[in-house]
Amino acid sequence: VVNELRVGYKRTKQYAWGPMFAGRHSESEETGPKGQESYNLLPKSNGVPFGVVTTLFPNNFMFWASADGATREHTSPLETYGDTISFTKGVHAFKMGGEFRTARSNAANDSNFFPLATLGAGGAAVQGIDNAAIPGLSANNQTLARNLLTDLSGSINRIAEAFDLRTSKDLVFRGYADGVKFRRRDHRNKEFATFFKDDWKIRPSLTLNLGVHYEYYGVPWEANGLFGRTVGGEKGLCGISCGAPTVVELVGKNSPNPDKQIWNDDWNNFAPSVGLSWSLPWFEKDKTVLRAGYGLTYPGNPMYGTPIRDVAGSIPTVQEGSTNTGIFHTQAAYLSLANISLPIPHQFAPLQPIPLDGQRGDVMQGAADNRVSPYVQNFNFEIQRALPGDMSLSVAYVGTKGTKLWNALPINGVNISSNGFLDAFNTTRAGGNAPLFDQMLRGLNIPGAGVVNGTTVTGSAALRAYTSTRAFIANGSIGELADFLNRSVNVTGKGGGFVRNGGLSETFFVLNPQFSQVFLHANPSSSTYHSLQMQFTKRLSKGFTNQSTYTWSRTLGLNGGEAAGAVTPRDPRNLALDHALASFHRTHAFTSNGTYELPFGPNRSFLSNAPAVVQRLVERWQFGGVFSWTSGAPLNIAAPISTIWQTTTSSTPNIVESFPRTWGKSPRWPMA
Repeated sequence: VVNELRVGYKRTKQYAWGPMFAGRHSESEETGPKGQESYNLLPKSNGVPFGVVTTLFPNNFMFWASADGATREHTSPLETYGDTISFTKGVHAFKMGGEFRTARSNAANDSNFFPLATLGAGGAAVQGIDNAAIPGLSANNQTLARNLLTDLSGSINRIAEAFDLRTSKDLVFRGYADGVKFRRRDHRNKEFATFFKDDWKIRPSLTLNLGVHYEYYGVPWEANGLFGRTVGGEKGLCGISCGAPTVVELVGKNSPNPDKQIWNDDWNNFAPSVGLSWSLPWFEKDKTVLRAGYGLTYPGNPMYGTPIRDVAGSIPTVQEGSTNTGIFHTQAAYLSLANISLPIPHQFAPLQPIPLDGQRGDVMQGAADNRVSPYVQNFNFEIQRALPGDMSLSVAYVGTKGTKLWNALPINGVNISSNGFLDAFNTTRAGGNAPLFDQMLRGLNIPGAGVVNGTTVTGSAALRAYTSTRAFIANGSIGELADFLNRSVNVTGKGGGFVRNGGLSETFFVLNPQFSQVFLHANPSSSTYHSLQMQFTKRLSKGFTNQSTYTWSRTLGLNGGEAAGAVTPRDPRNLALDHALASFHRTHAFTSNGTYELPFGPNRSFLSNAPAVVQRLVERWQFGGVFSWTSGAPLNIAAPISTIWQTTTSSTPNIVESFPRTWGKSPRWPMA
């Protein structure tokens, strides 16, 4: 009997400071000695330093990095405790054991807590710089001249500043002026696993492997009770469509609701496995081996870092302004570097519902109530044959199937079909007048068109003339036009003003009009991998060895194949048709590697009788090589316009006919 006890501890730390704060050792410091020169260059408002993002050279003055901030830190300890017992009894070799793990990630970054003022046209576009005023001025140079003017004048397009809660016992948003210079979350989680296996040697030529293991992945929590979730769980994500506006509450340990979690526990992760190895009695003894196996595994819980932050740690009303598209203001009082005033007003109150007539620019995310661990089934079947001359050949089928893989479902896509909007759009694009747009815009003074009355100025004509909407109509971007009419504060001054002006339902375009997008993190995805694998092996003899492998495979996943369960927006209305070749799929792959020991030196064909010094110099030299060949990546086609989605970034094209079979084949060009 052998007992193995394992205790492990690992701790990783990272600190990365932006140039203006380099050398700072605590949040209470404004800057460190290394960053003092950069810090002195920063403009300040009411004692709060801020960055200026220019239009023409946004990263040439100071690099503000990404929306996640240039300054960040994390401390992530991991503890493991495990024990395994192994013993044999007759023809059985047993092994059993378990492991317990605790994980923690205490991380912070300055995403917009250091305010950013992005220069631009602000409330009014620059006029008069065009080809008519300046003959010969190209379109690109017109844009360049306008941007140069706004940069030099210090005109601000928007200001982004973030505010955060620090504990569940202090529900007040605080920012840079209050000494809060980071978004900080202390994520924690516990996991454990146990297993039992038996290698059963039924006979000398046949071994059976049997086993089962169990995995538990605890639901993460935040040490200060700052994980948020919509009241009612996943039902709360749909807002007024499900009865009431979306409201967020704090859940988990150390929160006001310690009996609630961001999703429910998942206790049923049992995973069996079986395998065999059989030396076939036919075709010469011990020359042919059959191996086969089946196993089920759980890939674990990747909901740390950015995913868990977006789902629970930094959702709206738990934090303000997590990205540059979060809290910002465009009032005239804030639109110039000469009169900027910080901190900017709050966008909403902690844990209070976001108003329907607000900016509607925030993204809400949440987990399904019964979000579970995905599982992957593994299959293999192999025949291996020994060949003369120290060679062997194996032919195998290897496959996997991923089930209940994690993904994020966008449940707030714009509705264009069941509300008559598609017909109105097509009528308007064809030059006609749609009654729906007359209803929606009646009485509003649309720039470039005038007051819509349904007769002399129709709603369709106004949309075709309005600079903010005419490109959507011209390009066929029906999704972007629907999103504009649903969220824009132009003309009416209120989010949803166009819908409300027409007496239409607040949910005319989207399920939850409080937000621009809503994502439900659940288990909708699946993947499959099937392959034929052939391997030729030449064992080392006479100085030569080689191994060559050919794989013919096919990998399918959800719209490009998130086989590992990546969090990627997908269309919940069309999941069954959304499978495609994975981005990492390769139909054919061939690899070969080998070595050849050169025939020089003692007992070799050449220089075996040379002086000892020469023999030592020339012996055991090897020539080696590696060859790899794979077929190309799948063709990826993206739509340049928005149809059913708010933006082009999530648009998948509609295939109206088969692609030519010659696509993807390189032409053979004649040699000169």
